[in-house]
Amino acid sequence: MTSSRFISVGLLFCLAVTTADAQTDLLWQHADGRLAVWTMDGWVSVSGDPLGLGQLPDPRWQLVASGDFNSDPYIDHIFQHQGDGRLAVWLMNRHALVTGFGLTPAQEPDLNWKVRGAADFDGDFRPDLIWQNQVTGQVRVWLMAGTTLREIRVLPSVQDTEWRIVGPADFNRDEQVDILWQHQSNGLIALWYMNRLSVVDGVLVSNEVSDRNLKIRAVGPLWGEWPALIWQNQETGLLATWVMYDRSPIFSVLLSPDRVADMGWRIVGVHYSYDPGALDY
Repeated sequence: MTSSRFISVGLLFCLAVTTADAQTDLLWQHADGRLAVWTMDGWVSVSGDPLGLGQLPDPRWQLVASGDFNSDPYIDHIFQHQGDGRLAVWLMNRHALVTGFGLTPAQEPDLNWKVRGAADFDGDFRPDLIWQNQVTGQVRVWLMAGTTLREIRVLPSVQDTEWRIVGPADFNRDEQVDILWQHQSNGLIALWYMNRLSVVDGVLVSNEVSDRNLKIRAVGPLWGEWPALIWQNQETGLLATWVMYDRSPIFSVLLSPDRVADMGWRIVGVHYSYDPGALDY
């Protein structure tokens, strides 16, 4: 996938950037623990600011999922410690930290289990956490009651552990959260269509990736109602997006700026706000 393949369609562009005051933020984390947020206008970054404390004292804390976990309704952030498996949440007022504390339970002792995202999988209007075991290929969902685990549900496992969950989103507009995957070696993209906590079908996405350094870093509604795949080239820093309808891109475009010079910065999520002057969602 080269820059010449990133095109925009005029009509879709107009629809995208005028969707009812929609605003999307890209969440970033640096290898040294710094946290930042890009406020976006379409695919153009209009500001960059610290997120929460701005600096984590221990960079092994990784921002792994975002959602409204206390129904206030502002987007909050889940962190997982990559050294000991501790789990914590930051409750936010937009980009400002209100308070932070451990989830219940506050630790996952098996360090091979990684949180891959947050979404409402069971239809109770509260975000849940999706997990993947990077050694065994097992997949599970923590059904959450706010910041407390209510129930664990097991999904099918994958035999090839190079397949990595890169994010949940509703791709076919059936009001069910689907699960997107990318193969970390060959770049292939696949989609699990879901009915709540059951896998209905698994398909390869039609457009495959020729440059294996292009990784999907986040999945979210970058322009209103359509899911978007946010890409970052792990060697060049190139930034791009595919706006999706079902399993096919509607259009693709480079972000602006189209790269980061400091490769220590990595996109770790998408924060979507419907009304930038009021509440999130």
